Amino acid sequence: MPRRPCLYSQVDDEGWQYLLLEEIVDHKQTDDALANEEIFQVSHNGNIHKKMTTKGWKLCVTWKDGSSSWETLADMKHSFPVQVAEYATANNLQDLPAFRWWVPEVIKRKNRIIKAIKTRYMKKTHKYGIRLPKTVVEAYQIDQETGTD
Repeated sequence: MPRRPCLYSQVDDEGWQYLLLEEIVDHKQTDDALANEEIFQVSHNGNIHKKMTTKGWKLCVTWKDGSSSWETLADMKHSFPVQVAEYATANNLQDLPAFRWWVPEVIKRKNRIIKAIKTRYMKKTHKYGIRLPKTVVEAYQIDQETGTD
C-alpha cells in the first residue's frame, strides 16, 4: 500500500491543493507538435525567428500522493522547470523544437535557480506574525519559549 502524506500538507489555509512531483515517467507527442522543418517563422518585418512553443507534448507524471496524470509540457515547464529540463536531457529530447529553445538555458542556470529558491525559503521567518521553525529542534524550542505545543 502506498504511503499517503498528511492531508494538511496537501492543502493550504484557503483550500488550494498542492501536488508534489515524485517523478516524470513518460512523454508523448501529439499531432499538434511542431516538426523540425516548422521551427522558424517570419515576423511582420521580415526577420526570421524560432517559434517558441511547447504545443503538442504531454508528460506522464507520478505525484507524491501516489496518483499519476498526463500534464501538458507548458504547465510542467512553468511549475517544475529544472526537473523537466533534466528529464528532457536524460531522454534526448533537448534537440526537438518544443525543448530546443528553453532546455539549454534552464540546465545552464539550474544551480542559480535552486539557490534562489533555497534562499527565499530560508528568508521566510514569520507567517501571520508567528515564527516559523526550520527544524524540529527549533520547533520544540519555540514551543518552550511560547509555552505552547
